[in-house]
Amino acid sequence: MKQEVRSIVGEGCSKVYDCMISLFKQENWSPEQIANYIQTMDETSKSGIHMIALVGDDREMADRIGDALKILEQRKTDAFYKAEQEGTLSEFLGNMSWEDKSILFVDLGLFRDGFESEKPLTEKEQYYSDIINASIQASIEAEAREQGFKDVEAWRAHQRELNAQFRRQHPIMVRPRVGRL
Repeated sequence: MKQEVRSIVGEGCSKVYDCMISLFKQENWSPEQIANYIQTMDETSKSGIHMIALVGDDREMADRIGDALKILEQRKTDAFYKAEQEGTLSEFLGNMSWEDKSILFVDLGLFRDGFESEKPLTEKEQYYSDIINASIQASIEAEAREQGFKDVEAWRAHQRELNAQFRRQHPIMVRPRVGRL
């Protein structure tokens, strides 16, 4: 499993993450210090650091990194609610990638699988869901144009093919589905 995770993260990133983990351990950083260090990284990189730590030999460090991620999640949700109160939500979301917005969507508890047992969104949650989804779609449209695709559907088809290639190369790893591209 260790080699599979390293393969997915990439050998170059794995080495960088190993160095970061060694720094955190050598300096005996707290979860708060780790959170401050990694806060400007994209969500994929943060998760990669945690995955490399989890397959490593130091469970305590993996737990510290996990706690740091929880701190950052709380900061992000607090910043979202603050931006909403201040009327700057579009600017707040405008500074995030569509991937990070999708993770925020989950962090705020807005994702629903459609099971009957799930509690429906409240009116306020639905409002947040609509705003974030609209922002995600706008980001995807912009990314599709920047990458030279004729439309979003062509970009989505390309993303589906990339995902299929990933699954063929890494059949052990199952990537959770979060929302719809």
